[in-house]
Amino acid sequence: MKGAFAWHVGGNGWSLATLGRSLSDGVVVFWVSDHAGQKLGDAAQNLTEGIAYRARRAVRRR
Repeated sequence: MKGAFAWHVGGNGWSLATLGRSLSDGVVVFWVSDHAGQKLGDAAQNLTEGIAYRARRAVRRR
């Protein structure tokens, strides 16, 4: 992803929530899972950035 991306991940071992915002264009992503695990936590950044990328593409198609 180009540019800076501010984000916060929180969870309790069972659930995981992520809030991310692209500082270059303001796209915001929020997602929650009720089945957190190490693999999901490891993939959180790529998943969040991928959702932001798809959101940008969807807006451009309009």
